[in-house]
Amino acid sequence: MRNLWDAILVKGLPKKDLKNASIFNFWALSWAVSLGASLLASTYGLLTPNWVFFAVLIAHMTIGIFMILAFKRFLSALDEMERKVQFDAMAFSVGVTMLIYSSLSVLKFSGRIEDVTSEVLIFSLSLGYAAGLIIGRARLR
Repeated sequence: MRNLWDAILVKGLPKKDLKNASIFNFWALSWAVSLGASLLASTYGLLTPNWVFFAVLIAHMTIGIFMILAFKRFLSALDEMERKVQFDAMAFSVGVTMLIYSSLSVLKFSGRIEDVTSEVLIFSLSLGYAAGLIIGRARLR
């Protein structure tokens, strides 16, 4: 159980990696907040003027680009073992998402559910990645 908590709390990473991870986490959280705010603003009709819509879209995409660059910097600075954990977590995440999406597609086409939304894909990617990181780091310890 202690290994699991150490993996969740990211204990044992060098300070440089923790700093890069914190920067990436900041941009990832900013991106998620901008996505949520954009969707909420769209729901309430606040993006009807074209200039507001394009300003929000450009802001969201700019934050996403900074998030991607921070993740790239984070990955390139890691040692081989942690990079393998990250790679395995990404592979696990993609596999889980493909499995969930294909299963939901079968349910949709059989008439058991109405629709498969993109939010399901983002959620399954995020959850699969987090689970893959925890499993990979727990195995290292």
